[in-house]
Amino acid sequence: MDATELSFLSARDVLARFRDKSLSPVDYLDVLIARTEAINPAINAYTETFFDEARQQAKAAADRYAAGTARALEGLPVAVKDVHRMAGRRTTQGSLTLKDNIDTETDPMIERLEAAGAIFHARTTTPEFCLSAVCNSHLWGVTRNPFNLDFGPGGSSGGSAAALAAGLTPLATGTDIGGSIRIPASCCGLAGYKPPHGRNPDGPPANFDRYNHCGFLARDVGDIALGQNIVSGPHPLDHDSLPDRIELAEARPSAKLRAVWRTGGPRPARCGRADCRGRAGAGQRRYSGPARCRRRRARENHSGCSGRSWRVVRRGCGRGAACNLPARSSSLVSGSTHQCQFRSPAGSARPPARRQTHPRNPRGRSRG
Repeated sequence: MDATELSFLSARDVLARFRDKSLSPVDYLDVLIARTEAINPAINAYTETFFDEARQQAKAAADRYAAGTARALEGLPVAVKDVHRMAGRRTTQGSLTLKDNIDTETDPMIERLEAAGAIFHARTTTPEFCLSAVCNSHLWGVTRNPFNLDFGPGGSSGGSAAALAAGLTPLATGTDIGGSIRIPASCCGLAGYKPPHGRNPDGPPANFDRYNHCGFLARDVGDIALGQNIVSGPHPLDHDSLPDRIELAEARPSAKLRAVWRTGGPRPARCGRADCRGRAGAGQRRYSGPARCRRRRARENHSGCSGRSWRVVRRGCGRGAACNLPARSSSLVSGSTHQCQFRSPAGSARPPARRQTHPRNPRGRSRG
């Protein structure tokens, strides 16, 4: 396998090769470093690199594999968006006002990745304070799409997306409020996941924003699940982190999936009523009579109703052609003199039910 093929291995395949000793964490990191030095000047995906320290960590990871004490992500390089805090590292959020900011704390997501053995070899670019769907800033310049340098990778996690698409890292972090993971993923042909609020813990003050979530970008969905299974779960720094932890499948099920596509065959039976334009059991339809009522009732036979003053909303009741009119009907339109009796299948008269109301809909008007 040549260097290019190694660069585009999935994170799961990389870890599998680490475990079976067919690939060393040191050799893999060297491949990524060489590719970064060749490609990153053209795409500008990284703000900073930590290659010397990463090499030392890769050597320690190789020793752990040899000793049989490797952790879940042992030796896996992960690129970190320049918004996640890392104690002792600079976090600028793409702003000149924070160009010399050194963090004293580590965000929960980064803390858990590090505890699982991940190696943070680079920081990825972002627009200033992540407030753009394109990735450029006065501090770090313009980040470009590896597939076409005339285009951008999207934002705000554009550096993470560009690095993955160029084969500079197997996994990268991102954040998302209005598309900052999903937009770059779509622009660069990647998988991107914005988790539900509280699924991945975040540090203050970001965790107070119910729209702001931290997640992953990767070259396939299985790698997203790999990262999610490491970082999700409750954390004492995040009061909104969810107490339950969900394990995601990292591979497709082995059983074959089947799909059924209907191209012909008999159509469903029509309702027995002449002025009904829908099909029995076919879902929602509306009677096209002149005046239409506003309240709906289900599973009633309206054999004595002319339909002139009623809105009839068809609902499939499952009785097929045996049903005179599978419908939901409602009370008379205000001012109408038309009368109708609800009749059960046995023929007994039944008065119309009273209109249901809702606290947010005090007049009982239909919202459908």
